Amino acid sequence: MYATTKTSTAVATIQRVAEKKIIVHVVGTGTIGEPLIGLFNQFKECWGIDEVTFHKRTPAVGDRAKVNQLINHGARLATDEEARDDFAALGHRVSYTAEEAIERASVVVDCTPAGNENKSKYYERCKGPRTFLAQGSEFGFGKPYARGINDEVVGPDDRFVQIVSCNTHNISVLLKTIGWENGKAHLDAGRFVCMRRANDVSDSKDFIASPEAGKHDDPEFGTHHARDAYHLFQTLGEKLNLFSSAIKINTQYMHTLWFDLELGYDITAEEVKSRIRANTRIAVTQRRSVTRQSPKTSTTGAAAGPSCGGNALFDSFAGAVSVTSNALMPAFPIRAEWSASATRRRMGTRCCHPSPQR
Repeated sequence: MYATTKTSTAVATIQRVAEKKIIVHVVGTGTIGEPLIGLFNQFKECWGIDEVTFHKRTPAVGDRAKVNQLINHGARLATDEEARDDFAALGHRVSYTAEEAIERASVVVDCTPAGNENKSKYYERCKGPRTFLAQGSEFGFGKPYARGINDEVVGPDDRFVQIVSCNTHNISVLLKTIGWENGKAHLDAGRFVCMRRANDVSDSKDFIASPEAGKHDDPEFGTHHARDAYHLFQTLGEKLNLFSSAIKINTQYMHTLWFDLELGYDITAEEVKSRIRANTRIAVTQRRSVTRQSPKTSTTGAAAGPSCGGNALFDSFAGAVSVTSNALMPAFPIRAEWSASATRRRMGTRCCHPSPQR
């Protein structure tokens, strides 16, 4: 989800830059960076991009095939000056130093957990780039942004933009779909439990043997997920009552999001389902697990937005919905349940996506 949101933001920005050569520079080649470099390479002619460059900090034999594949498909490698010979020894063509690549770029997309550090070290003194984008972990980097949530407040004058995390995207799309009425928030309270996968499928470290409870580091919001969603909606002039908790689960496959929304207006379960189906970034699905299994209930229906397979399933008080921020990403299976109260909805969700768990 949130890797693709970075793509859409960068594309929108670079298309507004009419002067000189259009260059997108991606910092990092990990879970977010590598697919972004590939996307920009593949669609650069359609998006009016002249050149794609990327920075990798550490030369590694295990990454040789990946780096060469990116270079062979048209991207140009930038490295720190002191590491240039080490990359060349691995057979990589190094085109620029790190600072050269940043200064030449129209847009810099930082996909590392060092975005704030890089901002103070490099970005703030650079004159070349029009916009810098950072990932969800880099709170305070710039104006928070989530595609489909606050597009109207992000413009060409925003030089530093933080793409909020995947879990913040999930929380935010549910808040705006269910907690909004007539263009305004009507939410008394929102509570969330983010049950996060231990690490990404591509990661070989930091896996855990059993569930690990997270700490409430923020006395007002609990974990950073609610805090980030609060600041995201604050850009729209809304101050929401949100609180979140988090727990890591010993799996690589799924994020699970339980949520309890107390709404300030009356709504029925059928109206909630209708809103979910109408949102082009939400899909409904029968799947309740990433493993293949036949559902016990046979019910047919149309899925809204990007689908991950199977028919939609909704009964009187339970259903499955899927949340995603972009059609390029797989849908997220979600389990939902509504209480009998017209103004309070309790929904437990199950979300599956490939972006990093923040």
